[in-house]
Amino acid sequence: MEERTPIQQSEDPSARREAPAKSSIRQRLARLALIGTLAVTTLGGGAAGSAATLYWLHNQPPPVSAAPVAERAALQTVAATPAATDLATLYQQVAPSVVSIQVTGRGPRGSGGSGEGSGLIVDREGHVLTNNHLVANASRIQAVLNDGARLQATLVGSDSTSDLALLKVTLPAGKGQPATLGDSSAVRPGESAFAVGAPFGLEQTITAGIISAVNRDYGAAGGRPMRGLIQTDAPINPGNSGGPLFNGQGEVIGITTAIESPVRGSVGIGFAIPINTAKRLLPRLTTGARIEHPWLGISGIALTESLAQELGLSVTRGIVVAEAVPNSPAAKAGLRGASVRGEVPRGGDVIVTMDGRQVQSVTDISSYLDTKRVGDQITLEVIRDGKTQQITVTLGAWPVEDREA
Repeated sequence: MEERTPIQQSEDPSARREAPAKSSIRQRLARLALIGTLAVTTLGGGAAGSAATLYWLHNQPPPVSAAPVAERAALQTVAATPAATDLATLYQQVAPSVVSIQVTGRGPRGSGGSGEGSGLIVDREGHVLTNNHLVANASRIQAVLNDGARLQATLVGSDSTSDLALLKVTLPAGKGQPATLGDSSAVRPGESAFAVGAPFGLEQTITAGIISAVNRDYGAAGGRPMRGLIQTDAPINPGNSGGPLFNGQGEVIGITTAIESPVRGSVGIGFAIPINTAKRLLPRLTTGARIEHPWLGISGIALTESLAQELGLSVTRGIVVAEAVPNSPAAKAGLRGASVRGEVPRGGDVIVTMDGRQVQSVTDISSYLDTKRVGDQITLEVIRDGKTQQITVTLGAWPVEDREA
């Protein structure tokens, strides 16, 4: 196997942050600034100050020693997975739908290194779904079928903010098969799950576990937090990127995209893009249309009773606007950010409803925005200086920063 040059990350993977004993309001602001222009990809966390880094799952060098990986794998919980015979049968059924993806010439001018990941055949026309971060700026892309056949692939459409890309290959007669796409909205924690992909270049590898959580908002893609992710303890590693996460019936419920780990490998915390997100975007990806996501342009913090009392507010539920990003839709509409004194965000508007819907968390805002389109208008009810105001905002397009730029 050829030596592959690691792809530079947006932040130093070795960077560590000590977990504070007590979070200040300012630190909570930093964590909850999910609707601004930037979001960090390295996350500190865990007890005793352990560090956890979000790794995009392709082309990372393997661990120095195989022993720690083996020990971690032995500790991972795989209860509630299908029986071994059922899993073996399911693997045989789904394997022809999974491809390994190899890319070369990555980088702005096609002069970068190479990388590898995974993908999923979605139709008889040879469309292959994968991660945008795997194929962005690649000068050459190959898809390898489960029988070893190598096919040249072209990039049809991509969406860096959702970290999805659609490739096109010419499937030989009788080779490859479209996957069965499931319903990710029906996924529940505790259900069985398994992944098929090419971790560390080991093609057609199956790993199994359970659904650990759903609706995770995590990390950043193109400066925008990834929302509604599926969390699983099924081991996924560099090289699984872009590959499918299946349920116990062999239906695709997600596209693996990232892991949280203090090492370059799985410790049982992996994330997948819900397949319903991909199904919603597939028609536009197929046509190569530019995909834009609505942007409000604020950072904020959810009110609590204690914070409302400290700020002298008459409401105890809502979002205090910490910042309205300059030249953002929010700023242009006149939304007012806070002037921070010490650690308390004072003076900012408090958003209490959006189009008449109550707002109690940052996720309430981001989830509602995901139902809108660029150019749509929304009406915010805000509390400013003790008085209620209505502010109409015309949503802009999220300012995408390409992950590989």
